[in-house]
Amino acid sequence: MEGSEQEMLSATLIEEVTLGNGAIIARGRNNDDDSSSGFYEDAVWFGCGMGSSICYIATLSSLVYFMMTYGPDSFVYLNLAVYLPSVPISLAQAKYDHEFDREFGSYRTYFFRGVIGFIFSILGTCIILHSKSQALVILAAIMQGLGGSVLLGILNQMASFVSSSGRSKAAVSTGVQASALVVLAVSLITGFGSSDDDSMLGTFFSIIIYLECFFLGVFALLMMSTRSVYASMIRRDINSSSSRISLLVDSDNDNENDNEDENDPTSRQLSDNEQYYEIFERTKYCCIILVITLVPSFLVGSWFTIIETDWMRLPQILFYTRIGADLCGRIATIARPPASVKALGMLAGLRLIPVALFFHNSMHVNATLPIHDVLSIILVAIIAFLSGYLVTGCFQLAPALLGNDAQDDSKLSRQASLLNVAFSFAALGGLLSSFALVAAGF
Repeated sequence: MEGSEQEMLSATLIEEVTLGNGAIIARGRNNDDDSSSGFYEDAVWFGCGMGSSICYIATLSSLVYFMMTYGPDSFVYLNLAVYLPSVPISLAQAKYDHEFDREFGSYRTYFFRGVIGFIFSILGTCIILHSKSQALVILAAIMQGLGGSVLLGILNQMASFVSSSGRSKAAVSTGVQASALVVLAVSLITGFGSSDDDSMLGTFFSIIIYLECFFLGVFALLMMSTRSVYASMIRRDINSSSSRISLLVDSDNDNENDNEDENDPTSRQLSDNEQYYEIFERTKYCCIILVITLVPSFLVGSWFTIIETDWMRLPQILFYTRIGADLCGRIATIARPPASVKALGMLAGLRLIPVALFFHNSMHVNATLPIHDVLSIILVAIIAFLSGYLVTGCFQLAPALLGNDAQDDSKLSRQASLLNVAFSFAALGGLLSSFALVAAGF
């Protein structure tokens, strides 16, 4: 009886398990046709995306408070603290995640990394509750950025091999930006963040901590109650085991047939570095577009507190304008998907025009002309909308560049890791550029 029940449970999770060299193993059911299940899974992915960013978004959204407490340059330092950890994290994920997955199993490692990411985000937010100096706030932002980088990395990897429709990626990407709307609501309710009044600081960040604990529960639901995730993890582990067995068999055959296999380039498995190089050759234009898009984005985003203006709330308005417009750009990829990588490249080049206009406007401010503030808001909205569209479009079009390997879980997750690395380096490049401009006295 127990055996038959287990078989029935497995049947609901996995369509087929085919053992053998080159076979597709443990294909998960596609739930896109099931509207109720599909909506539930989209909502869970969306909630996890919100959980990956809500803590550091809460810190960055308090830019007016930190600007008045620690000076206008503090926002640049906070941005650098939040996004700096993304570079070593993305590199470590690209280098070591597959090894740990093969050793301990994908389900355990992804679950473990996710929990660690949430813990770092929560601990960083707890530090802000008791911070009395800029150094402690920056330390807290580093921990929040570390947790957010871990979470965003694993969510992008999982979404790449769990869903072939791109819905999971879109849900995660939208959730990352939509968390700002929740932070805005908490800010309006508590009245914190628009001045140097710290009487509601504890209440504001305490609510953020409770919300992050809730999103940790949502992540647990993603790992424990969604059939597509469970089936994909099984398929990934069996594929990995099959590859290792195949590699051992090939090694034995090589020892017996050295002369035959010596000139056969298909007789061996590619190393991790060789696989990444092959994937980069196919994905490099998406990586270049991410760099062209994100360096100016983070340069503009870290400049909000440096603009000369008599309107004290302008930096906060620019911050939420950027988040809202970026979110709209990501949603626009669903209504009007990008036609090609070439089209995205052209759009990324044209987007540099409003970026240049933004800096020209911010450096030629006349306090008697409020039109400069309005123009800053309009330009930030255009820049952020195009940023959201371009970044999401790159992640959507990238799998198709793999050709026949677009169904290979291992290559899809490696490609997602590669795009995360490009994203991280571009973000760091933009922030370092801003830091250099500030240090130069601009």
